[in-house]
Amino acid sequence: MGKNVGDDLAEGKPTLPLIEAQRRLPEHDRNLIRQAIRKGDLSMIDTVLELVQRSGSLQYTLERASDYAEEARQTIESALPDSPYRAALSALTRIAVKRNQ
Repeated sequence: MGKNVGDDLAEGKPTLPLIEAQRRLPEHDRNLIRQAIRKGDLSMIDTVLELVQRSGSLQYTLERASDYAEEARQTIESALPDSPYRAALSALTRIAVKRNQ
Protein backbone atom coordinates (compact mmCIF):
# COMPACT_ATOMS: atom_id res chain seq x y z
CA MET A 1 0.00 0.00 0.00
CA GLY A 2 1.57 3.22 -1.16
CA LYS A 3 4.84 1.61 -2.15
CA ASN A 4 6.33 0.34 -5.37
CA VAL A 5 4.96 -3.11 -6.04
CA GLY A 6 7.66 -5.66 -5.38
CA ASP A 7 10.04 -3.52 -3.28
CA ASP A 8 9.52 -5.55 -0.10
CA LEU A 9 9.42 -8.79 -2.05
CA ALA A 10 12.76 -7.98 -3.69
CA GLU A 11 14.22 -7.31 -0.24
CA GLY A 12 12.81 -10.55 1.15
CA LYS A 13 10.48 -8.74 3.57
CA PRO A 14 7.20 -10.47 4.35
CA THR A 15 4.50 -7.79 4.49
CA LEU A 16 1.00 -8.11 5.93
CA PRO A 17 -0.61 -8.81 2.53
CA LEU A 18 1.93 -11.59 1.90
CA ILE A 19 1.56 -13.02 5.40
CA GLU A 20 -2.23 -12.97 5.21
CA ALA A 21 -2.23 -14.50 1.72
CA GLN A 22 -0.12 -17.37 3.05
CA ARG A 23 -2.60 -17.88 5.88
CA ARG A 24 -5.54 -18.04 3.46
CA LEU A 25 -4.16 -19.93 0.48
CA PRO A 26 -3.59 -23.65 -0.11
CA GLU A 27 -0.15 -25.12 0.63
CA HIS A 28 1.07 -25.02 -2.99
CA ASP A 29 0.36 -21.29 -3.29
CA ARG A 30 1.86 -20.60 0.15
CA ASN A 31 5.04 -22.32 -0.98
CA LEU A 32 5.24 -20.12 -4.08
CA ILE A 33 4.97 -16.97 -1.96
CA ARG A 34 7.53 -18.26 0.57
CA GLN A 35 9.95 -19.07 -2.24
CA ALA A 36 9.53 -15.60 -3.76
CA ILE A 37 10.14 -13.94 -0.37
CA ARG A 38 13.20 -16.06 0.45
CA LYS A 39 14.80 -15.49 -2.93
CA GLY A 40 13.64 -11.90 -3.45
CA ASP A 41 12.46 -13.31 -6.75
CA LEU A 42 10.83 -10.55 -8.81
CA SER A 43 10.38 -12.91 -11.75
CA MET A 44 7.43 -14.28 -9.76
CA ILE A 45 5.89 -10.87 -9.04
CA ASP A 46 2.88 -11.32 -11.33
CA THR A 47 2.09 -14.71 -9.80
CA VAL A 48 2.50 -13.40 -6.25
CA LEU A 49 0.32 -10.37 -6.97
CA GLU A 50 -2.40 -12.57 -8.43
CA LEU A 51 -2.30 -14.84 -5.37
CA VAL A 52 -2.43 -11.88 -2.99
CA GLN A 53 -5.38 -10.39 -4.84
CA ARG A 54 -7.22 -13.70 -5.13
CA SER A 55 -6.77 -14.45 -1.42
CA GLY A 56 -8.49 -11.25 -0.33
CA SER A 57 -5.48 -10.24 1.73
CA LEU A 58 -5.35 -6.74 0.22
CA GLN A 59 -8.85 -6.05 1.53
CA TYR A 60 -7.87 -7.55 4.88
CA THR A 61 -4.81 -5.28 5.01
CA LEU A 62 -6.87 -2.21 4.18
CA GLU A 63 -9.36 -3.12 6.91
CA ARG A 64 -6.56 -3.53 9.48
CA ALA A 65 -5.03 -0.20 8.43
CA SER A 66 -8.43 1.47 8.80
CA ASP A 67 -8.89 -0.08 12.25
CA TYR A 68 -5.49 1.15 13.43
CA ALA A 69 -6.06 4.60 11.95
CA GLU A 70 -9.39 4.88 13.77
CA GLU A 71 -7.78 3.75 17.02
CA ALA A 72 -5.05 6.37 16.55
CA ARG A 73 -7.64 9.06 15.78
CA GLN A 74 -9.61 8.24 18.93
CA THR A 75 -6.43 8.31 21.02
CA ILE A 76 -5.42 11.67 19.55
CA GLU A 77 -8.88 13.12 20.17
CA SER A 78 -8.97 11.94 23.79
CA ALA A 79 -5.34 12.59 24.73
CA LEU A 80 -4.64 16.00 23.22
CA PRO A 81 -6.31 19.31 23.88
CA ASP A 82 -8.35 20.86 21.10
CA SER A 83 -5.95 22.70 18.79
CA PRO A 84 -4.99 22.99 15.14
CA TYR A 85 -2.23 20.44 15.83
CA ARG A 86 -4.69 17.87 17.14
CA ALA A 87 -6.94 18.50 14.14
CA ALA A 88 -3.99 18.03 11.77
CA LEU A 89 -2.92 14.77 13.43
CA SER A 90 -6.48 13.52 13.37
CA ALA A 91 -6.75 14.35 9.67
CA LEU A 92 -3.52 12.47 8.97
CA THR A 93 -5.03 9.28 10.36
CA ARG A 94 -7.72 9.45 7.68
CA ILE A 95 -5.38 10.53 4.89
CA ALA A 96 -2.88 7.75 5.59
CA VAL A 97 -5.44 5.09 4.77
CA LYS A 98 -7.52 6.86 2.12
CA ARG A 99 -4.56 7.83 -0.09
CA ASN A 100 -4.23 4.23 -1.24
CA GLN A 101 -7.86 3.43 -1.90
